[in-house]
Amino acid sequence: MPNIGVADAEHALGVRYFEGISVRKDLTLAFYWYQRASDHGSVMAANQLGSMHSGGLAVDNNLEKAEELYELAAKRGKNDFQMAELWYDRACESDNVVAQRNRDEFMKKLEEQQCYSLDFQQAISEGTNYYLLCQSKYSASVASERFYLRDYGMFCEHARRGSLTAKTLRTALDILTSFEILTEEQENTFVHELSQCYRIETIVAQIPVVFHKRVSGIIERVLARCIQQPMSVVSQLDENIRLCYAALNLNSGAVNGFQRKSDDGLFSINKGFEIEPDNYELLYHKAVLLRHIGKDMKEAIVAYQKFIAIAPKDHRKIPEAYYEMAQCLKDFTPDVALHWIYKQYKEGKDAEKLQLPCFLPYKSENIAFIQPIIDMIESSNM
Repeated sequence: MPNIGVADAEHALGVRYFEGISVRKDLTLAFYWYQRASDHGSVMAANQLGSMHSGGLAVDNNLEKAEELYELAAKRGKNDFQMAELWYDRACESDNVVAQRNRDEFMKKLEEQQCYSLDFQQAISEGTNYYLLCQSKYSASVASERFYLRDYGMFCEHARRGSLTAKTLRTALDILTSFEILTEEQENTFVHELSQCYRIETIVAQIPVVFHKRVSGIIERVLARCIQQPMSVVSQLDENIRLCYAALNLNSGAVNGFQRKSDDGLFSINKGFEIEPDNYELLYHKAVLLRHIGKDMKEAIVAYQKFIAIAPKDHRKIPEAYYEMAQCLKDFTPDVALHWIYKQYKEGKDAEKLQLPCFLPYKSENIAFIQPIIDMIESSNM
């Protein structure tokens, strides 16, 4: 007999890892939990797996597999109006603004579909899924939503042209793909190289789903060996393995931000600055947390500007930093605010032109917040 609730729980875990909710965003783990949920009959998990296969997220792009999964989701979800309404209600109860705003329209469509034959309902569902098949499923501004191994050749080419970002990404990929079946000594070496990968650039230290179990096993074994050592024994391996374990499982600054523990997040980031005062990744996360807190937007702007000044010009977050700075308006008068928003928007657009091909076309959810104002400014100038 099916274990009631397991598929829903597995799907919920997949969502959390896919979106980075209270955990470090990890598409390989999201894929793992979506697969388990789909195997246990989850309609939504099958649909999500189809999206990941069609978009090449954590797995190679496979449109045939995506189509198969979309069809499976459509068949499972046929005529399941009560479940659709249940999940929509949950979204509204979770303060999803879009769901709350569109509830009347959703209920109207739901009632209309119940009047159609089952075959027509299935056609609607499959048509929707085929439409999703054609859509891009990753945002260029969100690092972990792309499997960068396929871009290795491009990184090499741009590194030869002088791109520091491409050189960093290429080096990290070299490290990440350098392991096979390992002896204990080789496991220690792999941990050293993986820790260097995390230190160099976490963006490409995204473990493919087929390797995730092996990598986790290596890290757990090496960590267990280090823990067995006397407390007085301090080694580079111990530092490396703790870094790998933390990076693979937890990002304290980001998690504290998701859990609304901004002060804890800033404390963690400031501790990091004691070790690396000019770490531009930390500067960016500090700026984001300060903007979310909203108490001192000037300090947030300073952090954003320092990040932009010291990060490589083709860093993937520089356009995003401009778009986020455009929202730091607390201390501006209306006239100054309009000028500030438009200036940051234009700077962000110019910064997009310097991005590596794998980050293009550049998409940012933050633009949605300022686009109406940009449209108003540009229409008034015409």
